[in-house]
Amino acid sequence: MSISTALAKRLTRCLQSIDRPLTFCTELVGPSIVPGLRIDRHGPVALPVTSATGKKLAAAGKPAPYGRGTRTVVDQGVRRVTMFPPKSCHIDHPGWADWLAARVDEVRDRLGLGERTLNAHLHQLLLYQKGDFFLPHQDGEKADGMVATMAVVLPSQCRGGDVVVRHGGQEQRFAFDQPARAFDFQVAAWYADCEHEIEVLAAGCRLVLIYNLVLKRTRSSPAISISAPHFGNEITELTKIIGRWVQSAQASDQGPAQRLVIPLEHAYSQRGLRLQRLKGQDEARARALFSAARTADCRAYLVHLTYQEMGEAISDYDGYYGDEPDEASVEMGDVFDWNLSAEQWTDSNGKRAHFGTITLCDEEILGGVAELKREVSEQDFEGYTGNAGMELTRWYHRAALVIWPANQHAAVLCQGSLSAGLAGLEEAVARYQRRPRLTDLQDEAIAFANAVMDAWPEHKGDGYGFLGQAADENGPLAGLIATLGQPDLARRYVTEILARDDQEQPGAASADLATCMGWSAALDATAKLFAQTTRYRLARDAQFLTHLCRRCPKQYHSAAQGLVQSLIEILLKPTTKKPGHYGGKRDQGGVLQSLISAMHQLDAQDLMLHLVRRMAKPQAPFDLVQTLVPTALKLAKQRKRLPAWPPFRKWLEDCRDAVARRIAQAPQPPNDWARPGISSMDRGNDTHYRLLDTFLRDPHQKDARFPLRENLRQDLQGIIACQQLDVTYVTERKGRPHSLVCTKTDGSYRRACAQHQHETELHQRLVRIMRY
Repeated sequence: MSISTALAKRLTRCLQSIDRPLTFCTELVGPSIVPGLRIDRHGPVALPVTSATGKKLAAAGKPAPYGRGTRTVVDQGVRRVTMFPPKSCHIDHPGWADWLAARVDEVRDRLGLGERTLNAHLHQLLLYQKGDFFLPHQDGEKADGMVATMAVVLPSQCRGGDVVVRHGGQEQRFAFDQPARAFDFQVAAWYADCEHEIEVLAAGCRLVLIYNLVLKRTRSSPAISISAPHFGNEITELTKIIGRWVQSAQASDQGPAQRLVIPLEHAYSQRGLRLQRLKGQDEARARALFSAARTADCRAYLVHLTYQEMGEAISDYDGYYGDEPDEASVEMGDVFDWNLSAEQWTDSNGKRAHFGTITLCDEEILGGVAELKREVSEQDFEGYTGNAGMELTRWYHRAALVIWPANQHAAVLCQGSLSAGLAGLEEAVARYQRRPRLTDLQDEAIAFANAVMDAWPEHKGDGYGFLGQAADENGPLAGLIATLGQPDLARRYVTEILARDDQEQPGAASADLATCMGWSAALDATAKLFAQTTRYRLARDAQFLTHLCRRCPKQYHSAAQGLVQSLIEILLKPTTKKPGHYGGKRDQGGVLQSLISAMHQLDAQDLMLHLVRRMAKPQAPFDLVQTLVPTALKLAKQRKRLPAWPPFRKWLEDCRDAVARRIAQAPQPPNDWARPGISSMDRGNDTHYRLLDTFLRDPHQKDARFPLRENLRQDLQGIIACQQLDVTYVTERKGRPHSLVCTKTDGSYRRACAQHQHETELHQRLVRIMRY
């Protein structure tokens, strides 16, 4: 549901007030410079500062005080460090002011202070020696308009003495004792109202210039105080706005799916989209929205948003004169199609949710689609092609937060896509598994499972397939429902979902579902499912039954055999479709394999013998070499005990004897040039077909020439290839029309020999199996 105009304006104003990142401190390394530092009563200071230099410097300084209420006191139990007043410190390098100004600008940008102008005022020079420290404290405002403190650590050799800055429950640590940085100018800065401490320096010494960063005062902009970013008031306001949106959405009659999409300022790559990697104020706004959504009992996700539009490309080119336009010179005209989607779902903890790609509506976007179209991310231009005009496709990418009420989580995901609904159900089941005693989590998972099944799409056979084909991978829904252990859910899955979706594969979870329902109820539900079984999904249902029979208790074997019998009758039912017609008979072997495995599990010998007799009849819809023998060999290899099962051994014997009869007579080479002609179905009444057929059947003629137009020559070439006729051909390009010169071959004989060899090998494999 779209957000009302009034709430949208409030939300936009609130987000705009979050005008800087949540960074409250920062550090950087400045370029090397020789500052020419001099200190009164000491003279020039050599860098890097060593312990020996530090002892000499200490004699020129004095213990540093700190503020206690309205007083300034010296207490080395709280602060122990040597201080030099700014008037006693001199920097002679003429470029130092520029160097310092550049560091101030860097700090300003990193603290998110935008275009504000900051001036650096030297507050004091500090010398830390072994054992020096400063307990947690706040700097406070030492001057009107003071914003932050900046510490410039001069090249020093030391160990320990980390600076720890804290704000809003977060903590940042700066270590200046890395050996590789002993010759660097290290800079750290933090907002003035942040608590910080300097831990005990363990060894060496450290010399630090402390600057107050103060806002530049102008007549139009008097000095003001800026505190470290927190945005607590803004988060409270966002919580109220989102809560009001939820209330209005639930009171409306616009359906269960309610989503609010809030674009951020920048675009990001899919791999780079992380909360910690957001630019500028995007991170602060995203964190504020996450916090507000959580308080308002909503789900929120950081996503990669893509808006794609396809339309007419407009340029000055009229299709006839002038240079053809290129991608850079065209504009978008009338848009005839568009798509808006979200992917790469990440929660506030950085955990990726596998919701896939979900399509969004333009009215769900705060600011509408126009908010996303500020800058083109990608563009594809297609010029004139025949009578078609020029087309232009553009993509716009943005980061965004998608928010919806927590109590609509299942409905939103299930309406979004099947993969999103399953991913959400998987999360709900995982939460319940971690804390199985919490009935609220169980109820949530059960409700989610029902929502997924309510939204489950219908996938029926297209009417052209025969016997279907079992999938290589099992769907996750059956396993998730079995984990919940709810009989009603399991029954609904079997009787509704498996009946509605011919492609759904319960796989190994089938027996778990039966155990959950109780075997009597499970077999009844399966009987209702099989009453609707079609040839298209026969492979799936046979595989489902096989998994059931592996764990079916003995007292239910008779009922299970009835289910096997029902599928056998469907398998053996005559069909008017020819083999190969629209995928006909494409998985007979897989169905046989499943049914025979099920009968072996049930030890249904009479039923297996019945199937063996039916398969041996001439009208049985099975090919001996293509289906029966490969299936028998595969089963014998997979199930080592199966060849010793009497009815299966009887089937092996029948297959062996039938193959032996086929290979008893080896193919004979042709005695003359007569070859099989064109089949009557494709022969037709066309003269060139009749001429080719007559030539093929002539026992004396080896070669023939057919002077024909190109389209008729192509017809003959097509029929030769399609029916694998025993001729080769070349085109003789002499005279008009050109001639197709055909020469007879012994291709049929060679193919028959190869088939005889293959069947001989099958017979040998059957004989070897029968020996064990």
